[in-house]
Amino acid sequence: MNLDPPPGYGLEFLRYHRDFTARALAWYYRNGYDPRLVEAWASVPEPIRQAPCYNHAAEARILFQPETFASADELGRFIESSNIHSCIHQESAKLFGDPAINDFDTAPRNTVFYNIHGMVDRWWRNWEGLGRFRVGRRRQT
Repeated sequence: MNLDPPPGYGLEFLRYHRDFTARALAWYYRNGYDPRLVEAWASVPEPIRQAPCYNHAAEARILFQPETFASADELGRFIESSNIHSCIHQESAKLFGDPAINDFDTAPRNTVFYNIHGMVDRWWRNWEGLGRFRVGRRRQT
């Protein structure tokens, strides 16, 4: 967890995961694997939301007040500094019995990584559409 990510970090965090996930999923689909295993979560699984580390206020701001983030960078920095991202990884590792999900170097080996980061990308897309979850007017990053 990075309590005070520097300017630029948040946008890089979001872009990196969007790009990495897109490349990995393209490979996954080309090889005929079951796409249901890597679908973005529609929401954080309830057992994770019940964990002591889970920041419900952060989740509510991300989902229902996207306009409070002045930029994609601010959104990405908030996802990191609020601990919501690291809590999701940590608790997913426990819930699914795979410590690798909570390790930066090994998490992408597990399909849960793509469930998580597909959802985080939906949060970013929500911000881009200012809470409308649709294509249309986009805010500048």
